[in-house]
Amino acid sequence: MKKFIIAVIVAVSISVALKGQAYRVFNIDASRFPLMKAQIWAVDSNYNASQLTLKNIQISDNDELKTPIEFKAPGSSILPSSIVLVLDISGSMEGVRFDILKQTVANFLKNLPMELTEVALAAFSDNMYLLCDFTHDRNRLNQSLTKISPGGGTSFNNAFLTEFYGALDISKMGKYKRVVIFLTDGLSSANYNLIVQQAIRDTIQVNCLTVGLPISDELLFIAKETNGNYYSDLNTPNDIQTAFETIYHQIQENTYGYLTWRANPSCNPEKETTITLGGQQFRIQYTIPEELVGSVEVAPSSVTFGEGSPQKTQYRPVFVKGNNIDLHITKVTNTNDSLFGYQKSRIPLITKANQWETVNLTFTPIDSIFTLATYTIQSKNCPDQALFASSTGKKKLLITEPHGGEVFPRGLAIPVQWKGIDPSTPVDLYFQREGETNWTYLSTGAHFHHELKAPSLDGQIRLLAQITNNLTFRNLMNAPVTVFSEQGFKSAVFNDGGTEILTQSGSSIIQTWDALTGAIVNNFENTNPGEVAYFARFNRVVNVSKNNITLLTNRNGMFVKDVPLPGKKTWTSFVFIKGKEFYTSAMSYSFTRFWDPTLNFTVNDLPGGKILDAAATPNTEYIVGREDDRLLVVKVKSSQRWFSIPIAEALQRTVLHHSKNYLVVDQFPTCDLYELDSKKRIASWTKQHFLQFEPSGNHLILQDSLCTSIHSLESGAEEWAFGATDTFQVSKNGEYLAYYAHDSLKVVQLNIQKITDTRKVHQLKQFQFYPQKNYLALLSSDSLMIVDFKTGKILEKVKVEKDLVVDMDVSPTEESIAIVTQKMIALWKPGVPVDSDTSAYFQVVSPKPKVQGLLTFEPQFIHQQVEKVFKKVINNSTPFPITVDSLVIEKSSTAFELVSTHGPIVLEPKQSTSVEIRCCPDRVREVKGKLLVYSSIHQQEILLQGLGLQPSYVLLNPVVDFGEWKVGEAAHELIPVLMNTGNTELLVSHLEIWPQTTSYSLKNSFAKKTLRPNDTLWVKVQFQPQYRGRQSGILKLNIGTAESVSVTELMGTGLAKRQLVISGRTLHAKTLQPLTAQVVCTELQSKRMICQEDSKTDGTFSLVLATDLNYSLTALLTGYFSSSENLDLVATQTADSLWVQILLTPIETQSRVVLNNIFFESGKAELMAISQNELDRLVSLLILNQGLVIEVHGHTDFVGTGQENLLLSQQRAQTVKKYMEGKGIPGNRIQLRFFGESQPISENETEEGRKANRRVEIIFIRSGAEKQ
Repeated sequence: MKKFIIAVIVAVSISVALKGQAYRVFNIDASRFPLMKAQIWAVDSNYNASQLTLKNIQISDNDELKTPIEFKAPGSSILPSSIVLVLDISGSMEGVRFDILKQTVANFLKNLPMELTEVALAAFSDNMYLLCDFTHDRNRLNQSLTKISPGGGTSFNNAFLTEFYGALDISKMGKYKRVVIFLTDGLSSANYNLIVQQAIRDTIQVNCLTVGLPISDELLFIAKETNGNYYSDLNTPNDIQTAFETIYHQIQENTYGYLTWRANPSCNPEKETTITLGGQQFRIQYTIPEELVGSVEVAPSSVTFGEGSPQKTQYRPVFVKGNNIDLHITKVTNTNDSLFGYQKSRIPLITKANQWETVNLTFTPIDSIFTLATYTIQSKNCPDQALFASSTGKKKLLITEPHGGEVFPRGLAIPVQWKGIDPSTPVDLYFQREGETNWTYLSTGAHFHHELKAPSLDGQIRLLAQITNNLTFRNLMNAPVTVFSEQGFKSAVFNDGGTEILTQSGSSIIQTWDALTGAIVNNFENTNPGEVAYFARFNRVVNVSKNNITLLTNRNGMFVKDVPLPGKKTWTSFVFIKGKEFYTSAMSYSFTRFWDPTLNFTVNDLPGGKILDAAATPNTEYIVGREDDRLLVVKVKSSQRWFSIPIAEALQRTVLHHSKNYLVVDQFPTCDLYELDSKKRIASWTKQHFLQFEPSGNHLILQDSLCTSIHSLESGAEEWAFGATDTFQVSKNGEYLAYYAHDSLKVVQLNIQKITDTRKVHQLKQFQFYPQKNYLALLSSDSLMIVDFKTGKILEKVKVEKDLVVDMDVSPTEESIAIVTQKMIALWKPGVPVDSDTSAYFQVVSPKPKVQGLLTFEPQFIHQQVEKVFKKVINNSTPFPITVDSLVIEKSSTAFELVSTHGPIVLEPKQSTSVEIRCCPDRVREVKGKLLVYSSIHQQEILLQGLGLQPSYVLLNPVVDFGEWKVGEAAHELIPVLMNTGNTELLVSHLEIWPQTTSYSLKNSFAKKTLRPNDTLWVKVQFQPQYRGRQSGILKLNIGTAESVSVTELMGTGLAKRQLVISGRTLHAKTLQPLTAQVVCTELQSKRMICQEDSKTDGTFSLVLATDLNYSLTALLTGYFSSSENLDLVATQTADSLWVQILLTPIETQSRVVLNNIFFESGKAELMAISQNELDRLVSLLILNQGLVIEVHGHTDFVGTGQENLLLSQQRAQTVKKYMEGKGIPGNRIQLRFFGESQPISENETEEGRKANRRVEIIFIRSGAEKQ
């Protein structure tokens, strides 16, 4: 479903000179808060794009001025549009839903700018009805809306595709941008492809709205393919109104401008911003999306200090950050400050949003008695945060509610409460049925309370509350062992025994920590950026950087020596870090002596010629020295030359194995493997390069440009190959290979060359084999999984907080995993919940609804679709709410189709629901079916029954087209409707035209009529169009007791002008000589200027105006004030053109002007709203001519007594004066005279004459300074 962004926008005009609102601000988008966006619509008729610039835009957020980030001025004023409203009036719409629909449509029409919008109104059930063709007349549309009533079936095909008056045929006659708004509460089959094809062909945008049920895929298809909007499951007047308005805004979107700005982050979800555009001020109130609201987070939310020694201060770190808002902690207090405190040098604490900062809390005991305190952390513009501290005591999760024995209805909330842990610690809730052993997950809660939905079952259950094992910062704070550092962490690795952790920070600080207590063991000196590992042989730590390997002692962290990385071509394996092999050479350690201090041997002791470089096997059995053309292999103990290997200039490197006497000689284009003891070449490969040995010592790894291959060390045979760019790791025992490519992780058993496990893992960041078990730890962007790769089972899967974990390492004991975050390392134990508790048993009930046993349709003719709304089909007589999950027509019930919602439906106690079903028998017989009702564990059947009848008649005139007739003229047709083709009499019990309209009527009265065999029913129908455009109706009748049958479609068109040519002249009021002036046409209801045109030198002009609207025609010329001619084109227009004379009166003493566009309520002195434009014109004249004084003359017609008319003319003149005074014109510039009926200018016998006599005249008493 499309979602609405709803904001409250209050517009306040702060400029006296503005006529109405020049702009509107709408579609406030806070989805990317604090980046805000609003659309701007120019609704002023005189708007041009240069009027609104950054200079006259101001944004105020919390009284702080904001600079717009982006701004685009509106391109133009309102875009004209042709809208067809298509409303579902099937039987299921009956009742409150139908009343809401009519009222919402009326409200939508009320707010449309009808001077630039033409609207057609149509309705459909099993037939389509054109209620009102395109018009600008809002009153005509509202009158048509009152004539419809719900009833009948639902046919989308007829609604869209009926010829002449289907939605698409109506829309294609639109003059402007063509838009259909289709609203329904039902489902129907239709030729959806054809609907889309025709809409696209005729450039019609179709918008689909569904009321009370989810939108179907077919309506979704129509909306998307025609570039329309779709709205689903609308239930309230506000839902429907908002959907209508959003569609209209989308029609206008190309004329909109927009404005973006950055609001102040806020911990309050309710925000207010003031935008000033030109002279208008808009106060915008909106809600920040929940996930973007600012907050201050403290972790953990409680700390426990040890018992400690009296007067000895203990320290515990807590972490604070501002979520979505900069952190500004101003003060920290606690309720027991004689014992508890904090690191005062850190307060005030200011930092950027979403960054953790550390504050140390302190506790200085005076004795061993348990004590506690509550800290309050105060921050600027955000609510205070509480933090609990205690000196001793073990946390214990305890469920306090439900107590046991309660009864909860299915689907309603079960209030669960607990205590004994940190308030913000998440708790997973599971349920178990009595007598069963498995637990089923329900949901997760926090803050000691959670409302969860009772599951769909009947019986006794109990709850398990368990502190979630998810990897969140808060949960990790509660891990058995945690390590903190202000410098942060980049990596961590266990030693071989799992008793110690080696860490490196982002600033290259290397430390070791006790894995049992978290206490620091060593700080290391002379460290460099790079990678770190334990070097167990001599209790060393190695720090591999860009240029060398630094050896550090793990006894006291002191520097031992730097070993340059191999710059020569003879290498020996030195250390593995996370599966990657690093090398050095003999010459790298000492120019004369090898790295092993027990080896009493120098390079100079090597036999042979000049040695360029050399390397020794780590077991010191062999040394390999490189000469110009050969490699010399020497046995160390005997100082004996063992054998030599010829080499070429293309030699890249020679590498000695880390634990076995093997040598790789890598020289292009071959790579050779030698076993030193036997002096044999084990294998040779072409166009592959040596990558590394793997840690178990059983394989070597080669690579070319396309793939990486792993080979047996003993035979050289290839055991597996994979992509050259794939990430890989080999298990510690060398039996398994894991590699990751294209979001897929594969595990291979190398000795049998078989994939044992394959799984999709999105955004896998790291994976690691367990040292002994056949497990893999898989860390992705959002989860951590422990997988048994032999069985394929997921042993543990927990969620990971976004961007929290930067590294991990599995302990050699396999009991825990070191989880590395930026500020903390926690030893997390998979499968071991921090704490849990189980409630006593309580009852969940899923009441069974009562349903009707049989739903029966009246007999109907075969192939005729009939829809029927059955009342109170499903009932709830229990004291508990019932949720009906779904309603389904059994597949074998082909004659029936469910039209109303398929569910879910919630029935409150004593409530019932109706069901709408379509029946269409395909043969003469009784038809049966089943409606299946599913509610929780309950399934019930409702029998469906109908009867198909053989039509004993034939329809003679399915369509009658009256053709085109002038509005008001009458046409008659004597229509043969149907013939009785049966052998028995046929009773026609009822006949009507629907919808009831003044355009179609039956000319002969109708009572029940019996047709004998072969008799024909004749009906005389009159078509007398009352307004312009296409008009339709359906002739319906009842045959016997069967359902109503639509027998004849009635079509006709009322002829009147949709546009009119207005011609005329601009003349001098006294001499009647032509004047060249600017002719201005204004629509009176909206006060919008429709067009303007200069008259020619002979005073002539010509305009084209849409009918159905009421206009004022005036002229502008410096030194003159024109008469105003009223063009009321709402009435039917049959002429091709109208002629108008506009008189321009000089602004001089005793000049007289007749104002023809001032209107009063009949017999009253109250001004009608459409008079404001005329009076505003007069106000502008007086503002521009400050010395001008006028006299207002009031006149009436002869209706009423002379005294009454004199009083009325006085009151109307006073009303005019009061209006102008309200606009700032001093009262002494407006004099009044009133004449009643005494000065007619036309006869009073005709309405036209009386209208001319009801007038307001203006006399210029003193002309003043003429500035116009």
